[in-house]
Amino acid sequence: MAKLSLSERRARRLARKSGQPVSPQLPSLPGEAGAIPSASVPHEAITDSAPPLATSALASGGETVVRGNSNLQPMNADGHLTVRRAASNLARLGGPDEIHPSSSRRTLETAQDVSGATGARIAPPDPALESHSLGNLEGEPKTPEVRRYLADLMRNSPDVRIPGQGAMSNRPSESFNEFRIRALSAIRGLLQRLASSPTARILVPTSTQVIRLVEAWAALGCPDDLSVDTNAYLRDDPGKPGDIVRFWPEQDGKWKLTPFDPASATQFPPGLYFMRHGETDSAQSAHADLHQRARAQIIAHVRAGKWKEARDTAKQHIAAGAISEDEAAEAVDLGLPNANDAERLPAHQLLSAVSAASPQRKAELMPVLQRKLGTMQGASPQGMQAIRSHLGRIR
Repeated sequence: MAKLSLSERRARRLARKSGQPVSPQLPSLPGEAGAIPSASVPHEAITDSAPPLATSALASGGETVVRGNSNLQPMNADGHLTVRRAASNLARLGGPDEIHPSSSRRTLETAQDVSGATGARIAPPDPALESHSLGNLEGEPKTPEVRRYLADLMRNSPDVRIPGQGAMSNRPSESFNEFRIRALSAIRGLLQRLASSPTARILVPTSTQVIRLVEAWAALGCPDDLSVDTNAYLRDDPGKPGDIVRFWPEQDGKWKLTPFDPASATQFPPGLYFMRHGETDSAQSAHADLHQRARAQIIAHVRAGKWKEARDTAKQHIAAGAISEDEAAEAVDLGLPNANDAERLPAHQLLSAVSAASPQRKAELMPVLQRKLGTMQGASPQGMQAIRSHLGRIR
């Protein structure tokens, strides 16, 4: 028998407690949306949302961040220029008949720029066309760890929600399946509108996530149950801000997304057209205050459970004068889970968190740790003695 990974062993323990069957290939997860996956999760999935200062520091420090469906980023000057150039060429081709934007600020600005050049009517913004809401991941660094976690969640646990609400959007999290059904239901409504006016040209300013979702739906033949090819959704997307793709059936009757370049086009045929919004400044300015970056990096390491990295980063920045010892301790506290989220952590992770906490945070987390340790089953007497000794040192 192959040796089980740590996450698989945790999954089997959870399954035995819940009475659910265990898949031989995949970790077993509690079935309802909102449950925490049993596999090892990154820091953003088990702790509070990053405070706005930390989120801003990460973004302004040049970090690529998870935006989720945050609605705070307007287009920048380059974004307006990109969209207006495309809109000018769309006007040359006759323009769209109607524009159906999502409700985010950047897509509304895209719609307004196109409408200003073409005179096309803008329909009421549709929140169903927003990006995937990613809870506590929103505003956090898009690290390889986070990318892998999200990919695994979408492939293997599509009904599971990441806890919390977005640090930037303040919207609650939704599972991948909730996002899929919500967005594709809206797309299907637009296709029905197109069916009633088959010569119409409908422009949908939206996000890359929604466009990739449509492509993943089309990869399976646009089934009525709105299922998608998850691997197609997770493929790297080469699209750029302001790009337009046409959604229309091929000669074999299968719907497909194809690039549409209004600058080189001589015709503007009917169809559903998805347009990426223009560039924003959400990701990153060139420079960041060293103090903010130091603080944000410590928070990120703590949230990841990378205690050595957090200590080393703090020492480095303290030595450089970018942050004081008290400020580093405050950053550690900000990265730790609150009492509610601590209930979901394994005892060993919670023990590490309590060890790193300030006296005030220790007082908040200790009752949770004591309850969790009090219900542990199967621990050896030596193991329990070691835990008691550790508790004695951190009180």
